[in-house]
Amino acid sequence: MSKISLVTACKNREANLLKVIESWLLSDCDEFVIVDWSCDVPLFDTFHQAGIKDKRIQILRVEDEPRWILTHAYNVGLKRSEGDNILKLDNDHVITKNFFAINALSEGLDARLGSWRLAKDASQAYIN
Repeated sequence: MSKISLVTACKNREANLLKVIESWLLSDCDEFVIVDWSCDVPLFDTFHQAGIKDKRIQILRVEDEPRWILTHAYNVGLKRSEGDNILKLDNDHVITKNFFAINALSEGLDARLGSWRLAKDASQAYIN
């Protein structure tokens, strides 16, 4: 059976992440790789204070980065991901428990792309 990883990155947007993490934890993901791009308050501390504990969560802290470079942060997470299939999400996207049943992945190379221009409603306006 293939392993599913979710990869995200965060720079001082912990509140957004805390709002959506529960939806992620209900999904079929085997691994959550979260890159802490020099957050003022380390995500380790944020998760501890919020009582969020799950063996599937892997927080990677990158120290002393003065600039937020999302692509670099994602690359850190993607390199450490062990999934056969990877879902790359911004840290404010909610997913449904049955996300992977609705968006079934096929064997081999499979990329799902979207355009905000084709959004069905306003809540999807920033999904790429």
